[in-house]
Amino acid sequence: MLSILIIDDTPEKIKSIKTVLDDTGIQPERLDTANSVTQAIQYLHDHQYDLVLLDFYIPMEWDPSSTPDPKNAINLLNEIAESDDVYSPVRVLAITKAKSIEEEHKELLHKSNCILLSYSEDSDVWRQQLKKELVTLKHLKSKFLHRPEYRYDVAIITALQYPENEQLRSVFSSDWKEVKVPGDDGTVYYATIIHNSKEQPVRIVTAYQHEMASVASSMLTTKIIYNFRPRYLFMTGIAASVKTVEDGVNYGDVLVATQVWNAANGKIKEEKDDPHLFMPDYRQLTLDADMNAIISRIKENKELLVKISHEYPSSAHRSKTELDIHLGPMASVPAVIASQAVIDEIKKHGRSLLGIEMEAYGMFYAAHNAIKNRPIYVASLKSVSDYATKEKCDKYQEYAAYTSAAVLKHIVENCLTFE
Repeated sequence: MLSILIIDDTPEKIKSIKTVLDDTGIQPERLDTANSVTQAIQYLHDHQYDLVLLDFYIPMEWDPSSTPDPKNAINLLNEIAESDDVYSPVRVLAITKAKSIEEEHKELLHKSNCILLSYSEDSDVWRQQLKKELVTLKHLKSKFLHRPEYRYDVAIITALQYPENEQLRSVFSSDWKEVKVPGDDGTVYYATIIHNSKEQPVRIVTAYQHEMASVASSMLTTKIIYNFRPRYLFMTGIAASVKTVEDGVNYGDVLVATQVWNAANGKIKEEKDDPHLFMPDYRQLTLDADMNAIISRIKENKELLVKISHEYPSSAHRSKTELDIHLGPMASVPAVIASQAVIDEIKKHGRSLLGIEMEAYGMFYAAHNAIKNRPIYVASLKSVSDYATKEKCDKYQEYAAYTSAAVLKHIVENCLTFE
């Protein structure tokens, strides 16, 4: 199915174009209409289109009293050809009455992959040309539908809006815009473009769950992969450390899951001495070795970790200890645990267990079992906001959300490969 954007402010012409679509038997999976250059740029910022149908006499801003100018369409084609802030469509067809456009702007039309169709209300020539282009595009898309393709470079999931997602967007210090996904009004997505250390544009999307635990993270991961096709997938946020201060694990330290398991997976069996004996069946999902190596190198960069810690804006709620990164197994649990007995039982089955949280397993599981093209790397970076004891502390939650996001920002800007 094709995704199509019509950029035109003439209702009769738009109706004629839609009639051609109907006559061709093509029902687009997405069909949007923009009545100005400004609205068109917003659509192109948020979506990849197979075909853009452009009226050369289009206003910059929609105003019934404005006089459309071909320069506006030329500026839009320049934006498509040169800007990293919009998706380039597969094909642009300029349906226009203007005869001199092609000679005046031949080089730009070629660079924008734009073909001119001479429009006339009484002519069928442009209609036949449009039908031919539609059939060709449909054939090409069906032929290459299953080729690996990433639409976004990085997707980042957080458990909740506050403090995790708020801190994440703040740390990346970028112009985040809300992205609407048709038919999905229940999730708020934000997207932005940053530039990495090589000055490459990096397209990022983020979303947060509306409730905690792995069921919600699994659903959100599935939607993110289906709608945005990210090359890399991460989760940031907060976690409880099983290790203590005596083990060298402090508030704000980043816990990276080298393996993650579902601590609720197993069998409840009735025994004489225990009518609710839980027999765990922990099945681990593992961090990619390359990502493990990337994070291990960052752990050795003490200067970077000091910089990250001291850039946190509120010194009153910053840990007084040096920031560190710890790699090890993490357990995902279905609820906040304030029972020492339950915590001790989980620790029995993981000698080197690093921490406890609620969402990472759901993200890993959904990503590992997603339709292709799956993310290359999937990783959970969550920082210590409390310890896995019955006493809970929320003083360092924002700082912990900050440190996990800041370490990820360094990874995105300096350690990942983008084609």
